[in-house]
Amino acid sequence: MCSAIALVPSVFPKHLFEEHDLFTRVFDRGGNNPEVRFAFTDPVPLLPVMIGGVLKLVQWGSRSRQGPLPTTGWTWRTSVESGAWAGLGCETEPVLILATYGCEKNTWFRIREGIHGLLVTPPSGPPCAYMICDHPTRYFRVLTVGADRTPWLVNEVI
Repeated sequence: MCSAIALVPSVFPKHLFEEHDLFTRVFDRGGNNPEVRFAFTDPVPLLPVMIGGVLKLVQWGSRSRQGPLPTTGWTWRTSVESGAWAGLGCETEPVLILATYGCEKNTWFRIREGIHGLLVTPPSGPPCAYMICDHPTRYFRVLTVGADRTPWLVNEVI
C-alpha cells in the first residue's frame, strides 16, 4: 500500500498553495530538499492528480459511510480492470497521481513517474481519487516490513 506521498513544491501553481493551504504540508527531507506531503490520515486527505492535463487536488478516497463510495482510499487493480466500479452508478476516469516519494509503514521509497489512480465522481458530491494497488513483490514486502499491497506505479515496479 502507500499511506502517504510527497511531491516537490515547484510543480504546484501558486493558486493551489493558497486555496489548499499547502504551506502547512511542506517538509524538508534534509539538505534543503522541501517537499509537499499528503497522507490519508491528514484531517483533509488530498491527492495531486492530473485531470485533462491540469494538476488538481482532490479528496483522497472517501471516509463517509453515506452514498455509494467505499470508505477507503485504495482500490485493487483487478477491481478496476474487471469493471467492478461500474456497478456503483458513478463516473470513473483513470488519472495520474503525481508523486516523487511514497511511504508505507514509515518507509519512504522513490517514485519515478507517478501512481495510477481512479477518479470517481458520485451522482451527488465532489469527485475523489482512489490509489490503485497491486500485489507486492517480495522486495516491496521486505522493504515495507510486510505490506500486503503496493501502489501500481507508472512504468515501474519496486
